[in-house]
Amino acid sequence: QRKNAKPAGIYDIYMEKINESQTQIFGHKNVSIDANCIVKLNYKNWPGNNFSLPITLRCEGKDKSLDLMDMTDEMPRD
Repeated sequence: QRKNAKPAGIYDIYMEKINESQTQIFGHKNVSIDANCIVKLNYKNWPGNNFSLPITLRCEGKDKSLDLMDMTDEMPRD
């Protein structure tokens, strides 16, 4: 195990993509991420509201691609 290892966890992802004409919102609950993984949110390729978001998990040098379903309507509002 690496000296600065990060523990595995369950995470909620929430983001807003803002441009000149609109704000688009994405949310997904309970994303399981293994220890020492790096997560890349491919928001550039995300079409917008109500579409899945492609992500890449890089764990121990291996990439795994996933599409997360938009669950914004099910997430709590602050």
